[in-house]
Amino acid sequence: MLGLKKIKAPWHNLYLDDKKMLNFKIRNCKLTKVIPYNSTYYFLSRIVNAWLANEKGIEPNYNAKINKLAFKLPSISDCAQGKIYLYKKIS
Repeated sequence: MLGLKKIKAPWHNLYLDDKKMLNFKIRNCKLTKVIPYNSTYYFLSRIVNAWLANEKGIEPNYNAKINKLAFKLPSISDCAQGKIYLYKKIS
């Protein structure tokens, strides 16, 4: 939509399948919460910062002030691959 380059996963990343994780069973444990802890950072750094750089005809600088701001903000959505799957032990 914004004319940005597609983000390619590094060769060394292995991503979990959300559907499989939501159905993954651990004996005596229950999945209680999924926390998308870095959604705001991911969106602002990979979309907004990249768009701003693209508008200037430069490569994104990932030490940019917008990324520093994004790091301090709470996660407000579920638009990144980084998630915490929180399980609680049950009797």
